[in-house]
Amino acid sequence: MTNLSKNNLNTVLNQNDFTSLTDIDFIEKEIISLEDQVFEELKNATKLNLNFNRISSINSKSFYGLTSLTELYLKGQYLFFMFSNF
Repeated sequence: MTNLSKNNLNTVLNQNDFTSLTDIDFIEKEIISLEDQVFEELKNATKLNLNFNRISSINSKSFYGLTSLTELYLKGQYLFFMFSNF
C-alpha cells in the first residue's frame, strides 16, 4: 500500500510510476477536483481512498481506467456536482 496522507499534495497527477499500486490512499490532501482520466494508468488499483479532501466536483471520466477497483472511499467531501454517467 502507498499512503500519501497528510502532506501538502493538492493535485492528483497522472503518473506512470504508480501503475503497479493496488491500495492507494490520498487522505486529507486538500484535493478539490478530479480531472478526466486522472487515474487511467492505475489499472491494478483495487482500493482508492480519497477521504477528507475538499473535492467539490468529479468529472464524468475521472475514474476511467480503474478496471480492478473494488473499494472507493469519498467520506468528508464537499461534493456539489457530480456527473451521473460514470
